[in-house]
Amino acid sequence: SSTLRRRDIREMPGVLADPYRAIEIKPGVTPTASGFPYFFIRGAPPANIGYFFDGVQVPLLFHVGGGPSVIPAPLVQKVTFHPGPYPASYGRFAGAIIDASSTPPPLEWKGEAGLRLDVGALVQGPVNDKLDVLVGGHYAYAATVVSALIPNVGVGYGDYQARIGYNIAPGERLSLLTFGSFDYLAVVEDAAEGKVKTTLLDADFHRADLRYDKDLDSGGHFQAA
Repeated sequence: SSTLRRRDIREMPGVLADPYRAIEIKPGVTPTASGFPYFFIRGAPPANIGYFFDGVQVPLLFHVGGGPSVIPAPLVQKVTFHPGPYPASYGRFAGAIIDASSTPPPLEWKGEAGLRLDVGALVQGPVNDKLDVLVGGHYAYAATVVSALIPNVGVGYGDYQARIGYNIAPGERLSLLTFGSFDYLAVVEDAAEGKVKTTLLDADFHRADLRYDKDLDSGGHFQAA
């Protein structure tokens, strides 16, 4: 296995600072098409590759097929790439596993915002010495513009992320992470009897992960999720 950290990803050309696209530089990784974020890894097709965020499987990783990731870059601390044998906890996949780990709670409030074809922001920080929160999301404001300029195309997407953590004691923590996404893509064709709408993609998912972590005196780590 190998690890790409956030600084490496931000300075990497061609991946738009997207943590999940960054694996394209790894040996044995071949994109299905140039610039398209779906990969053959050591011969395994994209459908046999598992994508995870903090150990939670992400069923739809990129908006409207090949757009930005549903997990924003500021939320990711590092990406672990398992091109061959991987830990059994990830489940059954014939191909590789890519698992992104979230950034740890900061000691002071901080945030990031971005403006592209969508607008997004992420804010996180401590409420007190035990409680911390994180809130973020993206919304494709340009979808309305695209639909107005190209009347026969309907498109839209968005995502959200939230986390609340409570430090029970030193080395002991309870947290709740939730994230989700929606995507819509359709075309409208003129037919003899009127306009016909064909929906190409209409999907959404929502995930919630309640987790208890404890560092053991023996040097090990216990987790229940």
